[in-house]
Amino acid sequence: MSRSLVALILIAGLSFGGVFDAFAQSSKHHRKSKKPKSQPCRTGCKSDTSAPQVAADTPEDEAAQKELADLARALHNATPGGYDRLSAFAVKNTTNIWGSRAALALGYEDFSKNRAARGLGWLIKAQNDTLLREYALYWTAQAQRALGRGAEAYKVLQTIQHDYPNTAMREQLLEAFAPTAVQLGHAQEAIDALDAYSATASKPTLLYERAHAYQAAHQLPRAAKDYQTVFYKFPLADEAKPAGSALSQLMHALGKEYVYPGVELQEQRAQAFYDAHKWKEARAEFEKLLSMLKDPANPARQRAQLRVAESRVQLKGSPSLIAAVKPPDLEVDAERLYALSQAYRSEKKEAEMFLALNTLAQNYPVSKWTEEGLMAAGNYHWVEL
Repeated sequence: MSRSLVALILIAGLSFGGVFDAFAQSSKHHRKSKKPKSQPCRTGCKSDTSAPQVAADTPEDEAAQKELADLARALHNATPGGYDRLSAFAVKNTTNIWGSRAALALGYEDFSKNRAARGLGWLIKAQNDTLLREYALYWTAQAQRALGRGAEAYKVLQTIQHDYPNTAMREQLLEAFAPTAVQLGHAQEAIDALDAYSATASKPTLLYERAHAYQAAHQLPRAAKDYQTVFYKFPLADEAKPAGSALSQLMHALGKEYVYPGVELQEQRAQAFYDAHKWKEARAEFEKLLSMLKDPANPARQRAQLRVAESRVQLKGSPSLIAAVKPPDLEVDAERLYALSQAYRSEKKEAEMFLALNTLAQNYPVSKWTEEGLMAAGNYHWVEL
């Protein structure tokens, strides 16, 4: 969870009371009922339409909540003296929830400013608030990790898993729990926790942590598979580069048992760079793909040749590089003509652009690339008006 998001949640919760309650229950995924609306109460009853009260049941609570909201906002806005005033409020209200919520804001502020030791004291005090205990425990563990107190953090993270199995912070919790468990020699527990979360397979950070846990547990083939998934399917993720380094080590360790990635994974990696307009990387990865595809009649090879040419054009090459590609596959050739028209458009060569589009429309009238080309032509005319 990003620091800005957490800060926003903290300020919103401290300032507006019930907002935190909604966030805390967000993992329940409430859906609108499909049942018909009930008939209005006509006799012998009275509906309560007042706003729900979290804790401000007395005038004193209302005053404390308002003061806390103002102080929390001042802290968030870095108002001079804001930290000291909120600290004084927390000390004054040590025995109630308003003091605990002030402590949570102070603890997070200290942690985010690399003052983990001081922040830890506040975060422990914040655990007295039942509503926000889940978050206080999480940041307590993070502060302990920052201080090198991994064993303590591990126990706190286990407590969150046990007490809040449906936490909305499941992903963030696992990102902290898995490396902590591995560091303490509990790699299998990390693996089990990550396997129990259905979204792990689509999260590069969690996949990387599971691969690391497999590696620590000496389950090298499984580690290699997860590292490959990160490296090839999520090449733009921060974890892709260290995953690649880990794969080099595993190739050496596994020897003949290492299962090399197939064409599909290499194509996914190349296409991800292409879609992100990382032209240098895309060219290199599609050239690797070409070395894996030997059959000239394979449409995947022909498309890879086109992608290499397109990448080279984007890197200041001539559109003639695309024109020189002659794919036998009709759909690839249609895409080539569309790409060629857009390359000419970028160079403001109007005649060549429309020649490519006309050829596309004549040769492949029902191709999706013809539709794309007609839309591009219309857009060109609109811009030129």
